[in-house]
Amino acid sequence: MNNNNDSLLNKNRNRTSNYENTMLDTSERYSVLPAQSLRVKGVIHSKAVALKRYGLYDNLNDILEEALEKLIEARSDSEKEFIREQEREENEQKLRRLKSKNKS
Repeated sequence: MNNNNDSLLNKNRNRTSNYENTMLDTSERYSVLPAQSLRVKGVIHSKAVALKRYGLYDNLNDILEEALEKLIEARSDSEKEFIREQEREENEQKLRRLKSKNKS
């Protein structure tokens, strides 16, 4: 009987550890996050659409991602570390919200 309880506890621990497993590729972990709307000025939107129409990118998300990565990479190592930590915390918070929403 005690073995059954232990195995149930271990299953719950494994689920939690799988959810929090940082060894998983972050793109895999964050792929379940819903799309967010982002308000930009019309001029910025027009530039992004022009790049997309020119064929450099498939979608506006890719344009923003590359531009933001270049901005981050231009920063000092300590700034990059701070930005990456903030990004990770924001994504983890979104995952927790999504998980609690799915439980409801």
